[in-house]
Amino acid sequence: MVCPTLTPADIYATAAVAMGWSRFLAFSRQHQLSGLLVTTGPHAQVVRIEGGVSHDA
Repeated sequence: MVCPTLTPADIYATAAVAMGWSRFLAFSRQHQLSGLLVTTGPHAQVVRIEGGVSHDA
């Protein structure tokens, strides 16, 4: 997520892992978050989130 310091960025990253993609996307919409989400695995992708709305990066 786009944050002024590392601490809130780390908190949001931890929340994303703990919540899972769909719950975190709902959370990001509610809080109007922006940033990049990078997934791993056989279908790895980079997803851009702007104001809580996801877009393929």
